[in-house]
Amino acid sequence: MGVFFKRATPEKESAIDGILTTVGTDWVRYARFCWLVNAESADKIHVYLREQVGKDDFFLILPIDMAAYRQGLLPGWVWEWLAIDRSKANWPAEVGRVTAHLRPAPPPSLESLSEYLALLDSKDQ
Repeated sequence: MGVFFKRATPEKESAIDGILTTVGTDWVRYARFCWLVNAESADKIHVYLREQVGKDDFFLILPIDMAAYRQGLLPGWVWEWLAIDRSKANWPAEVGRVTAHLRPAPPPSLESLSEYLALLDSKDQ
């Protein structure tokens, strides 16, 4: 599905990210207020988005055949995301591989943090 929002605020953008995580199996935001969502139905997305709509907001949800011929100018990782064959059992791992650079790095483990602090202390001496 393609989801396009007009006149949303950055706060709403973050809320919409959360909603799409709830209603879609995976999604990407490829531009400000523009998402591609792997979801079965626009209806569920619509119901959840209505809660975020202000009186001056507009949104549109369109089905997109991700396997169909397509053209455009998008970052390479978006094209990779679109090309994932979601009929295969390993598709969640492929989504993770393609979108890994979009997620923040995990916090360091306590062991590695302790080692890092010890290294800093040794350099101070």
